[in-house]
Amino acid sequence: MKKVIFLLVINVLFTSIFFGQDKIVKKVGDIIILDADVKVSGHATGYFTGTVDSSKTWIEGSVKFRVISITDTVVELRALNFDTLTKNQAIVFKRQRKTDKSKYYNDMIFPISKSDFELYSTRVESSDRISFGLLTLPFKARPQNNFSFDTEFNLSTTLNWRLGRINNMSLNIQLGAGIGSVGLNASNASGIDSEENEAQDVAILTFLGGAMIQYKNVQFGFYAGVDQINNQSKYRWESNGNIWFGVGIGYNIFNISVSKTTLENKNK
Repeated sequence: MKKVIFLLVINVLFTSIFFGQDKIVKKVGDIIILDADVKVSGHATGYFTGTVDSSKTWIEGSVKFRVISITDTVVELRALNFDTLTKNQAIVFKRQRKTDKSKYYNDMIFPISKSDFELYSTRVESSDRISFGLLTLPFKARPQNNFSFDTEFNLSTTLNWRLGRINNMSLNIQLGAGIGSVGLNASNASGIDSEENEAQDVAILTFLGGAMIQYKNVQFGFYAGVDQINNQSKYRWESNGNIWFGVGIGYNIFNISVSKTTLENKNK
């Protein structure tokens, strides 16, 4: 009986993997890519300005779009922004006879027919939306003790979730956990005799969350978290379990891809 149940579960999993994609319902907010160039149904309009642009008559299959609205006959799509070219990059593009797609797609809404949308679109996930990194903070500020600062060792594994991108800048939220150490002495912990010089470093567990902004490859984050002494019943650390704040600056700590517009001018 157990063998039959096992085979049934395996069959359901394989069926879901191989045939479930055809039944995926695409909805407003999804990111899609078209399998072919598609004709614009009506006129493209500015996302912010509402300005009508009748010169935009086709959208390319290689471009990623976000679904803005769906009706019985028309679906509105907005391209994920292409990076804006610098003056030098624009010169290179012109010399190489390439097209600056940011001028065609950025901040525009393109209506296409519902039938073309169902026939040619595939739902995708942005490739760099989730990433991991190792984070160490140069200091922690603890508000309970007049914002005292700790500079001991700390290292956390951190999950990064990219919320969105504007040109070369991205906004991310992060959650992490790790290990570190803190120096205990008679001024910040009970159970330590200052006369016997019992000050020592003890291991701590750290849990943190925060927000990070990335511009090109430079990353700046603001974090808050708590520390717990690891397996210490002898000492009572005054900051145990209390909130702290910290900032971090790094260069490409989290592997968030940035479009290389001088070569490809892709949207993300």
